Amino acid sequence: MKATLITELYSSPNGDKWFLARDPANGGAFVRHEPNGASGGQITDMQIPAFLSGPRHPEQEALLRLIDNLCLRRIARRLRMIGLPRTPAANGRTRNWLSLETCCCAASQ
Repeated sequence: MKATLITELYSSPNGDKWFLARDPANGGAFVRHEPNGASGGQITDMQIPAFLSGPRHPEQEALLRLIDNLCLRRIARRLRMIGLPRTPAANGRTRNWLSLETCCCAASQ
C-alpha cells in the first residue's frame, strides 16, 4: 500500500519499526512494519484488527496508547466546546468536575 501521514509507533531494540499510516487513496489506516536492515525482511502492511490480534507485544501496546490519547483529546475538546464546569486540580491545572463515564457520554453526543 502507498502510505501517507506516517507516525512511528514503536522501535524495537533490534531496530524493527512499526508505523501507523494512512492510505491516500481511500483514507484507511493501517500499520506498517519495517524490519531492521540486517534481517533482510520486507516491509509489511497490516490492517489494524489483524495487527492487534493475538498476544500483546510492545508495538501493539504503543498503538493502543496512541488510540487512547487521541480519544482522550477528543473528549477534552468536546468538553471545552460544550462548556462543562471546571475546577482547579491539586497540581494547579484545571479539570472537569465529572466522572469518566459522564465525559464519555458527553463526548459521544
